[in-house]
Amino acid sequence: MSGANVDNVFDRVETKVKGLLDENAQLREQNRVLREALERLAILGNEPFYGNSAGNVIAQKALGLPATVHMTKPAAITATRQPVSEKGDYSHHPAFDEYGEHR
Repeated sequence: MSGANVDNVFDRVETKVKGLLDENAQLREQNRVLREALERLAILGNEPFYGNSAGNVIAQKALGLPATVHMTKPAAITATRQPVSEKGDYSHHPAFDEYGEHR
């Protein structure tokens, strides 16, 4: 490969890396905004504690919080990342079945 071709390859790689870094920064910001919204939904109507309404529980699950988080202040919880399945665990809420449907 000639020197000009090597420089061209390095330029393309550098451009691609910069694009990926920009995309990563945008995704991190989007994630931050969405997590803040979910945190607000998780305590809505029960501030400053996590609630137990269907909406509260859905937001808590999306945040990866344990099912026993109800009536706990958000600052007291250390969230662990867990995959969120489409089938939720609503068994702790007497008004909803395991799919989040009203009984």
